[in-house]
Amino acid sequence: MQNTLRVDLYGPIHKALRARLFDLGVELDRCDYSKSLEVAVCSGVYHRTINFIREHHHHEDTFIEPALLPEGPIVQEVARQHAVVNAAMEELDQLVAALDKGKGDQRAVGAELCAGYRRFLICYLDHMQHEETVVNASLWRRYTDDELMALRGRLQGSIPPARFGEWLEILLPALNHDERTGVLKGIKAAAPPPAFAAATAIASRVLGPAAWSAVREQLDVAGAP
Repeated sequence: MQNTLRVDLYGPIHKALRARLFDLGVELDRCDYSKSLEVAVCSGVYHRTINFIREHHHHEDTFIEPALLPEGPIVQEVARQHAVVNAAMEELDQLVAALDKGKGDQRAVGAELCAGYRRFLICYLDHMQHEETVVNASLWRRYTDDELMALRGRLQGSIPPARFGEWLEILLPALNHDERTGVLKGIKAAAPPPAFAAATAIASRVLGPAAWSAVREQLDVAGAP
């Protein structure tokens, strides 16, 4: 069982990714693949979502897996799962490319894409569950919360500001009130004031008036938008 009292490097970002993945599944299922405009919309949603997944894997490979090197079997299993997921995404890439180029029977290619995406989604949800349970448990055994927070800080610090803003755009709406407040408090404590101002501007835009007002009350930023 996940210990929600510990610093969780996986849970919040996985919430954001699941939301994007589920939305992509809806877009793919309802698309009329005989219409180029609908295909273009689906292709855009697909590439944006899969780019987040690939970037997330890069962050894990660069920052989290090295911290788990003493836990050899766990690192090997994560690497194996990433390889399986990457291969599945490459197959999906090829189907989307065929749709983008108008090759073959578009309806048939679309149906193959939807079926392949469902298989991929089942696999990826299982992978995220493994990280949120087995891998998190290993991190909690080896590291204190302060050490995990420092690790997360190094990971976030590697992301260019504009891209970090795009991550916040998908992260904050997927979190509950306490999680949103915690993310923004962390930015306020660690980042320069302009970065925090940019984060609160994003929050006010993507959360809507009621949710943002509730978070703002906890941040002591009465003058924020």
